Amino acid sequence: MIEEYIPKGYNNRVSRGYLHELSGIPDRQIRKEIADAVETRGVLIISADGGYFIPDKQDGLYVDMYCAQERQRSRTQAAKSRKLKRLARAWAGLPEDEREIPGQLRMEW
Repeated sequence: MIEEYIPKGYNNRVSRGYLHELSGIPDRQIRKEIADAVETRGVLIISADGGYFIPDKQDGLYVDMYCAQERQRSRTQAAKSRKLKRLARAWAGLPEDEREIPGQLRMEW
């Protein structure tokens, strides 16, 4: 399991290249295993300043910064998805807003 190679504490963070050297696992697989450790095993692994680490109690600031980064990434992805959906609907000749179905009665309270 990849978390066995990832140290605790921000000051001990390691790069994916270093994880590759230690484990022999290819880079793409390392990223997949980190995601799997976080999603399925509940291991908190944070990427900050070019390295991965498992936070200690004194790393609260880095946990907060990581959470803010992930929230922003989520907002950016949602905005991109909305734009793509509007474009696809326009290509299909449908109204931009999916709530505006032709012939559908719209009620507001």
